Amino acid sequence: MAPDTHAIDRGFYGRATEPLPLFELRDRGKGHEVVIDVRDRGRGIFRNAEVLVSVTCPEGTSVESKSGSADIEGHGRFGSVEVETGSGDVEFGEVAGDAQVNAASGDVQISSIGGDAKLNTASGDVQIRSIGGEAKINSASGDVILRDVKGELSVNSASGDVLVREANASVGVNTASGDQQIGAVTSGKVTLKSASGARTFSEGLFEFLHGRAALPERFEAWVDAVEALPRRQTRVLTWPMVTVWGFLAQPDVHVFMKPNTMKAAAEKYGHDLRYRSRPNWETYASLLELAERVKREQRDLKPRDMIDAQSFLWIQGSDEYA
Repeated sequence: MAPDTHAIDRGFYGRATEPLPLFELRDRGKGHEVVIDVRDRGRGIFRNAEVLVSVTCPEGTSVESKSGSADIEGHGRFGSVEVETGSGDVEFGEVAGDAQVNAASGDVQISSIGGDAKLNTASGDVQIRSIGGEAKINSASGDVILRDVKGELSVNSASGDVLVREANASVGVNTASGDQQIGAVTSGKVTLKSASGARTFSEGLFEFLHGRAALPERFEAWVDAVEALPRRQTRVLTWPMVTVWGFLAQPDVHVFMKPNTMKAAAEKYGHDLRYRSRPNWETYASLLELAERVKREQRDLKPRDMIDAQSFLWIQGSDEYA
């Protein structure tokens, strides 16, 4: 089926006497170029008339469009696409080549892009099912949702959320306050930068280590802070992630939790760890009790801090020393 491209310029709707846009057919290489110009075609009350332009073209036709408020809709299979629009939405089916879109407040939705993608939008959302090449996407406040990206991906967003379900190469995401969720990445590296994430981490860790609240409240608040951090395929909220920082900064107070090893050590000691997979104060408090018990029972060895207690428990619970 031949693809169709529609451009809709919103405004006052004129009657049958409204002026027609300018159409031109020009030679371009071995093919032809169709030019449609609807700028300043109206007079009087028809100056802001709504214009609907529908073009039926051969499969694989490339599209170049510039508009102020027109929606651009392309149905079918196209070659390359280059669109600039102010407040209009951009929607295409299959784009076999490259896609370049600059939109101010319009949404951008494309089913598939066979080549590279360069997409820029201010407040509009970006939704792409698949991108065969590299992708560079910039968004101010709009969300970015990508299902499958074959080439390298770079996304910059101020307050919009970024969701990438699958990528086959390196992924770089930089946001100010938006959430980041990265699914499976089969090769390359993943670089996540978040201004709000860095602040959440640093402030949360400081309050956990030096806050005035009681330790149980500080620990639970730290768990909530870690849970709010940007993440890729695996979870950020894990026992090692939550406990390693306190263990390194204040080894006289905190202990490191490696779940399988500590569960095995607690079982050998006959100690109820009250373990739950999600980090929580009840389990951590039980681990601290176990570490203090080890320090008491091994006082002849003169343990200095939780590092010595944790090392003893590690030997008891690790398969390396079985």
